Amino acid sequence: NGSRKIGLSRQIEAQHASKILGISDLTFCANFDGQLSVNKKAIGDLARIIRVFQPRIIYVPTFLDPHQDHLNTAKILAQALKMLNFKCWIFSYEIWSPIYINRLIIIDKVLNFKKRAIKVYKSQLIDRPYLKAILGLNQYRAKIFDVGNYAEGFFVCDTRTYIKLITQLLK
Repeated sequence: NGSRKIGLSRQIEAQHASKILGISDLTFCANFDGQLSVNKKAIGDLARIIRVFQPRIIYVPTFLDPHQDHLNTAKILAQALKMLNFKCWIFSYEIWSPIYINRLIIIDKVLNFKKRAIKVYKSQLIDRPYLKAILGLNQYRAKIFDVGNYAEGFFVCDTRTYIKLITQLLK
């Protein structure tokens, strides 16, 4: 894909989903879908965002995800964190594949918001039934750990550990 049209529609979808979720401040980096690469500009852009917002938690696709943009996002984050010597918690989340998790968050009370936000991503839902897949994974997580009806799983670590994991992955 990677076209400007798809990029713009995904940006509009993200803005709509953010409103549903109560997020008012979004920042977009000008990268095309399917073409994200690890480079100085991408690392610098993310470092500037981190420096401005000073987050206590950063959510990122897992570094084990087979999608190249998701993997490169994880690599860019590790380089930006290393460059800044920034400390926070990293919450890696599942998209394409279940992962080893060490944090589980019950989402029963916010499930309808999640469904509405995912349904906004029409460009993503054309090819695959993401809503059904992720809700199935969320239901599995809740049932396997016997908590609620739906739960999201994360691999959580500090920045030092995250940078070490990414560095090992790149070897």
